[in-house]
Amino acid sequence: MHRSSIEDYIRDAALGSGFSRVRLLSPYEPERIFGSGSHHDNHWEGAPSLMVVALPYGNEGIAAPEAQLFVQPVSQQEALYIAQSKTQPDAQPAGDPAGIAPFARRNYYAEAVIRLQALVKVFRERFGGKRSDYRILCNSPVPEKPLAMLCGLGWLGKNSLIITPEAGSLIIIAAMTLPFPVQSDVPLPGILPAEHSAATEVAMQELIPAGPQCTAESTRLGISFPIDFERQAFPACKICGDSPACVHACPAGALAGDGLLKKERCIQWYASGNGDQVPDDVVAVWGQRLYGCTNCQDACPYNKKPIEGIDTERGKLPDYFSSEWILNAGDEEIRSVVKGSALGMQWLGPASLRRNAELALRRR
Repeated sequence: MHRSSIEDYIRDAALGSGFSRVRLLSPYEPERIFGSGSHHDNHWEGAPSLMVVALPYGNEGIAAPEAQLFVQPVSQQEALYIAQSKTQPDAQPAGDPAGIAPFARRNYYAEAVIRLQALVKVFRERFGGKRSDYRILCNSPVPEKPLAMLCGLGWLGKNSLIITPEAGSLIIIAAMTLPFPVQSDVPLPGILPAEHSAATEVAMQELIPAGPQCTAESTRLGISFPIDFERQAFPACKICGDSPACVHACPAGALAGDGLLKKERCIQWYASGNGDQVPDDVVAVWGQRLYGCTNCQDACPYNKKPIEGIDTERGKLPDYFSSEWILNAGDEEIRSVVKGSALGMQWLGPASLRRNAELALRRR
């Protein structure tokens, strides 16, 4: 098969599987990209190529928080019913609801893995190779952002997230190794200051409204390894001028407009179970959150347009759980309700959810 036909086949197959953007990196050399380090597991093994994809969760069908409330579960049986049905359109809230961010209302990471596993079967039939040749990287120790920037999946935003032309930052990023070389894609225009020019401005205007098939002519010149986030030009953020919407939207001041995240100021970071103690001034702006903060994404101009997310029921959760139920339920009861969901991740756990629920109650 001709080389260009291979790339086309890979892209078409992945786009047909629901991914909104598909890019290729060849060769995949983790030590060169990230710098040498003490990484020993197979996540860090190189490969002839790497396919990097974006799975959109979108913003269509997301109602205002007050429009979708769920009754407080008062028993394990009722809690399990809510966990299974996940929708009670006529229910009225009992107790204090604590919200779950849209990106966590389905298990999009698990969904990406399932879709990539299906592609492994397709690619093995077409190109050969062992199953182990097609390693999936999703929510793994390998940093996603440098890969996304290097292969042209998207730009780094001042909210520290990757912005894609098709779905803004309302995506999760995953990747899969390929046991054969391909034509490597290039970074999007303006990734580094050395590339920023009048030609970049034209390319940016062509890319922003583009669909899944859009490509970018750019150059790897000026890219040093490992990629230095502090050297980014943030071309996509010029739409905000000198007043980044995401920076102003962050309630705890976790963003400074340099593409870096001040973790000790980030609600999402604490909601994920990090930090021994949440600072009082972060607690003061915690709001009605059980898990997830999306203020910076909600404010981003690229996320304002209607963005269709993939249709999945995997790991479905309601928009809210009752804070009181989270605080009073036992560990196994909570685990049984959130099993298979984004809140069922091993690193989160009932103790972290209880802390979040307690913080949500403090708003009163």
